[in-house]
Amino acid sequence: MGLDWGTSCTKAVVRDRYGQEDPAFVVAFDGCEDAPTYFLPSRFFRAPDGTAELCASSPDSAPLDAVKLDLMDEQCFGEKLEATEEYCAAYLRLAIVEVEHQWRLQWGDPYQSFEIVWEINVGIPAGAIDESEVVCRFERVAELAVSRLPHATFGSLTSVNVVPEVAAQVATYAKSPLRREGLHFIVDVGAATVDTAAFILKQNAEGDDVYSLLSTSVEKLGAYRLHCARIDAIEASGGAVTPGFRSTVHQVPNDVASYLSDGSAGHRVLDGVDTKFHAFTKRSMHQVLHHVRKYMYPNAPAWAIGARFFVCGGGSAVSVYQKANRALSIWWHENGREIAPFEFQGILPPTNLRWSSGPPQPEFHRLSVAYGLSFPFVEVGRVRSPGEIAPVEAPERVISQFAYEDSKDLT
Repeated sequence: MGLDWGTSCTKAVVRDRYGQEDPAFVVAFDGCEDAPTYFLPSRFFRAPDGTAELCASSPDSAPLDAVKLDLMDEQCFGEKLEATEEYCAAYLRLAIVEVEHQWRLQWGDPYQSFEIVWEINVGIPAGAIDESEVVCRFERVAELAVSRLPHATFGSLTSVNVVPEVAAQVATYAKSPLRREGLHFIVDVGAATVDTAAFILKQNAEGDDVYSLLSTSVEKLGAYRLHCARIDAIEASGGAVTPGFRSTVHQVPNDVASYLSDGSAGHRVLDGVDTKFHAFTKRSMHQVLHHVRKYMYPNAPAWAIGARFFVCGGGSAVSVYQKANRALSIWWHENGREIAPFEFQGILPPTNLRWSSGPPQPEFHRLSVAYGLSFPFVEVGRVRSPGEIAPVEAPERVISQFAYEDSKDLT
C-alpha cells in the first residue's frame, strides 16, 4: 500500500507485486463527498463520545484537519507535539483502514481465497530528510497507527516504512522509458507547500538505484495558501467573495473572476497576491538551483544539455506556478554560463495502472507519489540526504543568489 498523505488530501495505490502484469490499483473513495473521488480528505472528526471518524456522524462532531503541518513544525514540542502525534496517528489509522476497505470493494474479488500480506509505505516531505527529529516524528506516528489496526485484516502486516516523497516520484521515473541518469530537479506544488529538490539518479555496483539529494526547499507557498490569500485580499479590500468558496473549491482556479460573487473589480488586488506568490516561488526554486550550481554539482553535464525539471502536484496546473517555472528557466538560460533551457516534463503514466470505473481519472502527476510508494520498500532505492554529500567549490564564477529580474519584489 502506497499512501501519499498530503496536507489537504490523501492518495493511495495498492500494488500486487506478484500478480500478472504487476497491477497497481488506484483506490477510489466515496461516502464523505458528493461524488466518488481518488482523493481522500486529510481530515477526520472527533465524535461527541471521543471516537475518531472519517465522516461526521453527528452535527456535534468536531473536524480536525491539516494536523500534518504541526508534525512538520519544529516549534511544536512537549504536550502539543504529543497531542499532534496522537491526532496524526488517528487519521493515518482511519485512512489505512479505509484504503483497504475500498480496495477490497473495487478489486478484491480475485483475492478472496488468499491471506493478504501487507507492506505499507507512507510518504514524507523531501525537506524532512535532513531533519532527523521530523523523520522520527513520522516514524512514531506510522508505528502508532499500525499498532492500532484491526488484527483480523492486517495480522500479516510485514512492515510500515516512511519514504521521502521525492524518492517515490523518482522511482516511477527511474523505471520508465524516459529514464536518464544524472542531475534532475523536481517541483511538487501541493496544497500547503511548494517542495523543490535537486537530485542525481544513478545505479550503484549492485544495480540498485541511488538518489542523491543535493539540495531541498520546502516553502509555505502551496496552492490552497494562494487560494486563501486571494480571498483574504478581496475581503480586506471590501469586496464580496462567492459564498463558501474558501472551503468548497477542489481545484484552485486560474480565472480570478470566479472569486467575485458580484462582478466587482478585484483583479488588481488579486494581481498583487499572485505577483507575490510568483516571486517567492521563483526565489525558493532559485535558491536550490544556485546552491547546486555553485556548491554541489557545478559541472554537471545536464547544465549544458538542459536539466530535466519535473513538475507535479495538485497545484502545478495553476498559472502562477507555471509562469514561475518558465520565468526561472528563461532567466537561468540568459544569465547563467553555458546553461541550456530546462526541460520541463511530467511523469508518464505507467501501463500497469488499474482505475476504478467510477470517478473520472485525474492527471497522473497527482498520483505519482502514491504510485512510487506502492513499490516494495526494497525496490524504491536508497536516498542519500544533502547532509551526506560534501560540497565542492565551483571552478567558475556563477550568478549571485538574488541577482535576478524580480529581486525587487522579494524585499
